[in-house]
Amino acid sequence: MAGQGAPRLPSRRRPVQGRRSGGIRFLILREMERLEREFVSTGGLTPGERDRIDERERLGFSGSDLWLWNSAVYTDDPVMIAVGVHRSCRFVRAARRVVLKLRLRLAQPAKRFLGIGVP
Repeated sequence: MAGQGAPRLPSRRRPVQGRRSGGIRFLILREMERLEREFVSTGGLTPGERDRIDERERLGFSGSDLWLWNSAVYTDDPVMIAVGVHRSCRFVRAARRVVLKLRLRLAQPAKRFLGIGVP
C-alpha cells in the first residue's frame, strides 16, 4: 500500500426499517467504524492486514466484505464477528457503548458468549 492513502472503510449501513434489532446493529457498526477509523489512522494495521485489504479492494470488494469484522442479527440474536483479539475487543467496546447509551437490558450473563467458534 506504499504511496497510497489509508484504505477505505465500509460505507455507513442503513438500518432495517421497522426493526429494533436492525437499528441497534446499525448503531453498533457505526461505532465500530469510528473505532476502526481511529485505529487505522494511527497506523495500527499489520502488513498482513494491509495486504489482505489491498487484495480484496483489487478484487472489487467493498464495505463489510472488505474489512475484518461484521455483524448480523437473526431474529433477536446478534452475532458479531471480528478477526484478531484487539479488533474483537474494539467490537465489544462498540457494542457496550451503544448498549449503555440506549440503556438496553441484556440477556442474563449465562446466555452471553465470547470466544472462538462459540455456538
